[in-house]
Amino acid sequence: MINRYVRSPFWTPKQDALLRKLQAARLSVDAIAKQLRLTPTAVQRRSHHLQGLKFRPYALRASDLDSRKQRQNEAIAAMRAAIRKGVPRDTIIAQAVNAGLRRSIIAGEFGLNPRTVFRLALLQGTPKFSRPGRPRRTERPRSRLGYDALLKAKRAQYRKLKERETLAAIKKMHAAIARGVPRYTAIAQALKSGVTYNRIGKEFGLSRQRVHQIVLSQEALASISPNV
Repeated sequence: MINRYVRSPFWTPKQDALLRKLQAARLSVDAIAKQLRLTPTAVQRRSHHLQGLKFRPYALRASDLDSRKQRQNEAIAAMRAAIRKGVPRDTIIAQAVNAGLRRSIIAGEFGLNPRTVFRLALLQGTPKFSRPGRPRRTERPRSRLGYDALLKAKRAQYRKLKERETLAAIKKMHAAIARGVPRYTAIAQALKSGVTYNRIGKEFGLSRQRVHQIVLSQEALASISPNV
């Protein structure tokens, strides 16, 4: 059934009656949306149409805006009280950021710019910089400094893994030489395992260019050996 106000097959007279019933029970928009398996915007849009009101997207969630403003005023009052008590500036900034206060407001209180506020809070070890009530994605931080730190940690992890693989290949190379495998053949096998020319040269006291020459000679012998 297509509703005359909203072209959606979901809103039937039965669903409209359920919506009115839930609103009469004074449930929040989020609770109604969860029960109807819709978004809060869809619920408020339909509620506006049923009441004959003009739908204004910018006026949605007025209660959330009021509560956000109240939290902001409380955070500002707490920050000013901390300033009067003589708490260090950087500590106050970190606490205000944790409370969800915008960096532009904090910057205005101390005569700083928002970027400086961000850096001071980061130095204090502030764990979050996002708006309260929103989940923070840990795999890619929103701050540039946080992203650089994550990238640096991933690179260090990759280097450790690569070093373990290199040590295993070198150990295998020396074991092959101890079993009687020609040294040049063992070197060529180690290179195929991902060991660099410089690392093999350090193992045998050779230069990188000499190791490269050994590999070329082994490739040449492998190419002519079937014809011999």
